[in-house]
Amino acid sequence: MPRMSIRLFAFSLAVVTGTVLAHPVARAEWVNYRSRVSEVDACNRAQGLMPEGAIATTMRVRQFKDQQGYGFNCQVKWSTSPKAQPTRMPILFGPVSG
Repeated sequence: MPRMSIRLFAFSLAVVTGTVLAHPVARAEWVNYRSRVSEVDACNRAQGLMPEGAIATTMRVRQFKDQQGYGFNCQVKWSTSPKAQPTRMPILFGPVSG
């Protein structure tokens, strides 16, 4: 009689008992925010657009100029993976309302 692996046995048991727990798929995306106030404001608000529990893995801040004057664009790459390495950039402030 062939031996069943522990994983296969656990999966079979879960299917039979109806307790299959789906692990959420890790996501990684970019968020973007433009501010005319400051680079701190732009990055703070960009981080506020990340989902709860996401880890900021990369931050990029650039100054821009358009017809209305100067401003700052902050791009934050985030991940929900438990293996995500956080950026070494400082996390600025808590969530911003409004």
